[in-house]
Amino acid sequence: MRPAIVGVVLFVTATLGAQAPQSGQGAAPAGGRGGRGAQPGLEPRIVLFEARPANVRPGQPVLLVWQTENPSGIAIEPEVGAVTARGSRQVTPKTT
Repeated sequence: MRPAIVGVVLFVTATLGAQAPQSGQGAAPAGGRGGRGAQPGLEPRIVLFEARPANVRPGQPVLLVWQTENPSGIAIEPEVGAVTARGSRQVTPKTT
C-alpha cells in the first residue's frame, strides 16, 4: 500500500461579544487571568498545524501538533474534539 495524507480539520473560534464596562466599574481582562482568551478585535488564527509524519497508512499512529492565537474555542474533528490553544495529540486513523 502507498502512504496517504491524514485528513483532519482544526476549528478555531473567537467570541467578540464583549461590552465596555459602565463608568465607575472595573472589568476583568478578556479570557480571564492573564488575558489568554480571545482578545476583542483580534481574529482567531492557526499559527501551526502539522501531522507528524505527514504521510501515514491506516492503523499507524500520527502526532498532530498545533498552535493558535486568540481562540475562544478549539476543536479537532473528527474524533479528537475540544483541545487547548497549543498542544499535540497522537491519533491512529482507521482510514486515510
